Amino acid sequence: MRRLLAAVNGSDQSDRAVRYVIELVRQIDGRGAEVHLVNVQAPITDWQLTGFLKRERIAEFQQLHGEQAMASARALLDGAGIAYRTHTRIGPVGASIASCAGEVGCDE
Repeated sequence: MRRLLAAVNGSDQSDRAVRYVIELVRQIDGRGAEVHLVNVQAPITDWQLTGFLKRERIAEFQQLHGEQAMASARALLDGAGIAYRTHTRIGPVGASIASCAGEVGCDE
């Protein structure tokens, strides 16, 4: 099975990456393709927020922002009829994307 990962943030550039993933899936006729979307949120370290809000509430807030950032990518994949899984990570962008790719066993 071919596992494809697209890091998305709601920008035009990330939408172009998702369109490329769609073309890759179509080239292999969708057989054995598994698409993953990942969005990385920056850690919230502002003491005024962390001192006021519970950790769970901050995590909910970051998850919501991650989902919002993936909305256009999800719409593109939904429109193309391609199934996918979403992942939201918190931390340094590059390391978080690499970690997600390793966890799900992505090829590309």
